[in-house]
Amino acid sequence: MLASHPYLVPLYRLHARLAAGVLLLGWLASAAHGAENTLDQVSPGHWVEVAGAITSKGALVGKVEEAVREPGDEASKYEISAPVERADAETITVLGLTFTVTADTTFESLQHQATSRFVPAAGDWVRLKLRRRSDGSPRLRAVRRIEARDRFKVIGEVAAINPRERQLEIGGVHLRFARTVDVELLSATTGPMNTFLADDQKGVPLSIRLGNQLRLGGQVSLGGESQDEFDLNGTRHRDRTEHEIQGKLDALWTFTGGDYVLGELSFGREDTRRQRGVDSHENTLEVTRAFAAFRAGEQTQVVIGRQDFEEEREWLFDEVLDGVRLVRQHGAFETEGGLATGRTVAAKENSLEKTGLAYALSRWQVAPHWKVSGYVLHREDSAADFSLTLFGLRSFQRPKRGFGHWLELSGAHGSELGRSIDGYALEGGLSYGFDAPLRPTIAAGVAHGSGRSQRSGRQGYRQSGLQDNNDKLGGVTSIRYYGELFDPELSNLTIATLAGSVRLLSSLSLSALWHRYQKDEVGGGLVDTGLRVDPNLTHRALGDELDLVLGYRLRRSVTVEVIAARFWADRGYTATADATLLEVSTRFSF
Repeated sequence: MLASHPYLVPLYRLHARLAAGVLLLGWLASAAHGAENTLDQVSPGHWVEVAGAITSKGALVGKVEEAVREPGDEASKYEISAPVERADAETITVLGLTFTVTADTTFESLQHQATSRFVPAAGDWVRLKLRRRSDGSPRLRAVRRIEARDRFKVIGEVAAINPRERQLEIGGVHLRFARTVDVELLSATTGPMNTFLADDQKGVPLSIRLGNQLRLGGQVSLGGESQDEFDLNGTRHRDRTEHEIQGKLDALWTFTGGDYVLGELSFGREDTRRQRGVDSHENTLEVTRAFAAFRAGEQTQVVIGRQDFEEEREWLFDEVLDGVRLVRQHGAFETEGGLATGRTVAAKENSLEKTGLAYALSRWQVAPHWKVSGYVLHREDSAADFSLTLFGLRSFQRPKRGFGHWLELSGAHGSELGRSIDGYALEGGLSYGFDAPLRPTIAAGVAHGSGRSQRSGRQGYRQSGLQDNNDKLGGVTSIRYYGELFDPELSNLTIATLAGSVRLLSSLSLSALWHRYQKDEVGGGLVDTGLRVDPNLTHRALGDELDLVLGYRLRRSVTVEVIAARFWADRGYTATADATLLEVSTRFSF
């Protein structure tokens, strides 16, 4: 059992000390980062969220945070959350600005539901959605009631800034800065770079600025995990512990017009200790990212080189490959396509060296936080005699509060080792984020990937093999939404999931997930799981898993994650023990 594991106690004592050291470094870096990011770095074109207090001197901004710009976030759009100063049937005044209610203005309740027109009382908090007309005048698009907050908020594109006079303009809103301002920037770029920088595992804040064009940054990460009874056999001593230390250095060159170049060098060491087995270690030194991005017109961006091929749910792919990607945005619509191959030059040995990828993905921003997508993907791997084409539709909505959902409809055709692939996948779920203390979020979903019997000459549904199945669910760090321990590919499998999370602090979250696994075709196998044993061919019920994920993230500088997972095997496995996973990771980024 875990308590008697020979390496477990020293491992986690070590990581407790390392985590404490990283937290201290993070606090020091946070202070330095706050001093490094000044108002001089904020420039027109940044998409930001500013917040502050309403004082006797008026509204004063105390924080400027660059936000990830979503498709449809045009320069003319902006949003204000603030208390009402006065209102009548025709006007609403907030932050000293008066906006006219028109026949086209819509109204929403606290529950984000459309409602009849209302006149808020002085002191009531509202969220106003606005658009700046061509003549500079504001058009009030929507009025929503919201809970009272401790600070006002304005979201939009910086139209003008005067650091010396300490003034800022977003849309048509002119604001003044407080004496002390917390400035937190992602980068001076938009598009695919935002996806990379916003990732809590990969991204770095690039906080060291050398001149106006060059930024440097990096990350030090420490990780360790203990795998107990991953073969589901209590009579064999095959447990293992793994721990690694990794560093990476990044350099970003930015150019006028939104073009940029990013390079990243990674190095580290991974040690594996096997119970009654041979220990091993691996040293790594590789170029993990090296790409250039340039704009081909106002709406199109081309990215060439070693880069992250990643989408919002990491359900299709999340992999660093060598290739070219084109992203075109037009209003609420975004189209993306790419060609890529596996990493060979300046890369450690990997299983994707013979991989080729081609894909196209289109997104429609139906509403804030809600996207509908269609995609087609083709992957070839000559080393594995594998050819696969995926196509499908997705609807994905992830607001911070209220109802959200996800829906995947996908088909697969291809072949592997002479067996044809022909199947479908269907996944759906609902989430709800409460506007309440601890910001609780609950979710439930079902995922199904069709299967075939091993006696058949065909296989059922397959994912691309490049997927990570990783996303956020109300917490501050990402989770594997099919299970941290079992971590399967969705093939010949049905997964039922219940999940919940709370924010113990603004930067500290606790998530709990329960999964139930069952095979689709009893006579078929599974493609890939985290276990080191295959299921039998006599029962469908595979087992249950409970995951607990404690995540801490201080800005974009420090991330600490603790994962505890337990898998209880059912009759689908010939098992004499259940599996347990404990994992600790700490990342310090600068």
